[in-house]
Amino acid sequence: MFQRNRVSRPLRAQPSLNDPDILREFVRTLREGIYISTGDGEILDANAAFLDIVGAESVEELRAYRAQDFVVDPEQRRTELLILARDGAIREFELQIRSLDGQIRTVLDTTFVVQDPGSGKTHFHGVLVDITARKLLEQKLLELSIRDPLTGCYNRRALDTAAEKMEQQPDEMWGCIYIDVDHFKQYNDLHGHHAGDEVLVRMSRFLMRQVRAEQSVIRVGGDEFVILLSGDDSVHTDAIARRFRADGMQHAPALFSLGWSLREPSEPLDQMLARADDHLLAVRALRGTQRDTQRGSQLRPATSEVPGGRGAGGGGGGGGAGGEGGDPSPGPGHPVVPTEHRAPRSTNRTPNTGHRAPYSLGTEPDPPS
Repeated sequence: MFQRNRVSRPLRAQPSLNDPDILREFVRTLREGIYISTGDGEILDANAAFLDIVGAESVEELRAYRAQDFVVDPEQRRTELLILARDGAIREFELQIRSLDGQIRTVLDTTFVVQDPGSGKTHFHGVLVDITARKLLEQKLLELSIRDPLTGCYNRRALDTAAEKMEQQPDEMWGCIYIDVDHFKQYNDLHGHHAGDEVLVRMSRFLMRQVRAEQSVIRVGGDEFVILLSGDDSVHTDAIARRFRADGMQHAPALFSLGWSLREPSEPLDQMLARADDHLLAVRALRGTQRDTQRGSQLRPATSEVPGGRGAGGGGGGGGAGGEGGDPSPGPGHPVVPTEHRAPRSTNRTPNTGHRAPYSLGTEPDPPS
């Protein structure tokens, strides 16, 4: 009986990263940047994705630069090199780089130290991942979470961030200005929530025009706003309060009362806010409830935009827009609040109707007596 001889066929080699052609194509098509550099930052080779991240047309163009030339903060580069020298590798080290076209990008750098067996020179083999879009999305989501949707001011979550900074820096100076729209509840009840909301929007725009970008305007209640001034002493805080009052006479869409305080050493945020609020109440009480009601019960109409702008300082550090009242404090230091002038706080109200949220980070303190 005859047996059919089997013809042996050569087995096809499985794809492998050890195959130079496969590895070359793999590196070429990756969307992550891959590079080889010397220990002093000369970029020897890179794939197309790396060139795109740094804004270069070719590896030859990169020869005029060093890796450290792209890093925005030199301290970040020094820290990365220290870790590489200590551990021989670093994974997902976050850096901000400036590409050749001037764009700022956020990247994650994963690098391994390799010793060339022939020359003994140190080389860095690395992978660069561009996370700029992710960081922008995170920042946008953060902004949405800490911004008041009606006015665009920061919301009370911004106070948590400020409180943490104060805990970490107990000796840093802070100023606080507390602003309360006068007779907002009456106006809201008379003209409706939509008109009241429009007043709040215009009031927030007025306040934000008066401060620098790094100075936060925070909506802490329905008709209450706080301005936090990091690093400001009593002179600067008093000057800003005076500017608010002077410009309020001409440009504020509503009459308002104002009080301020300066942080004591190691003082927590809620206590500083409470003292500014007490100062506001003292100013309002000294103006006289009857005269204030007769003069200020009508808010300025919310049907047309009131132009903003900066005005010259003048008047007392506290008081209401329109020139009413003066600052009960004896000088430009911490405002002194006489107990006999404190006015009782109103009861809690619902949002968009003059809601008074708790004005400390903890529970709301008892109203001043």
